[in-house]
Amino acid sequence: MRLVQRAQLTYAGSTVKATTEFKYLGVVFHCTQPIGESASAARAAVARFAAACFEGRCTEMGLEATRLLLMLYHSLVDSTLSYAAAVWSPGLAIAAAKRPVSGGGGRCAAELQHTRTLRRLLGLPLAAPIATVLAEAGELPLYITWLMSAARLWNQLVAAKPGSVMRQVLDA
Repeated sequence: MRLVQRAQLTYAGSTVKATTEFKYLGVVFHCTQPIGESASAARAAVARFAAACFEGRCTEMGLEATRLLLMLYHSLVDSTLSYAAAVWSPGLAIAAAKRPVSGGGGRCAAELQHTRTLRRLLGLPLAAPIATVLAEAGELPLYITWLMSAARLWNQLVAAKPGSVMRQVLDA
């Protein structure tokens, strides 16, 4: 918390007040908790709703081709699980990377929702191993996607011009 209190960020010539806690879109974030854990359940709930709407609409339209459904799911629903992943994902991604791909325990709500929906779209049984589900879908584990997003943000931060808000955040 001392880092938050010592941070001195400016934007457009004004000092930005640092805070230890804030609420954004109904999710409370605190400086002592990993961001990813705070928002995981909310992202999964939004993704469940989006997946249900997506599957219902695909059924109405008579869409059945698995590859098409996977492409649409990835574009329209999966993005809700990974929204702003560059910011919140490193902690969850590190925890996920320590688990075997085939293991089911300890996964966050977003990962559970992701594999649950992939199983349904592929017509696989609930007991199908995660590694099999991902291989059949041609997808990487969700945490790999999150790490790639975080790496892109890091590269942008490092390349930020001196004095920019991004650079100030990096240097704080």
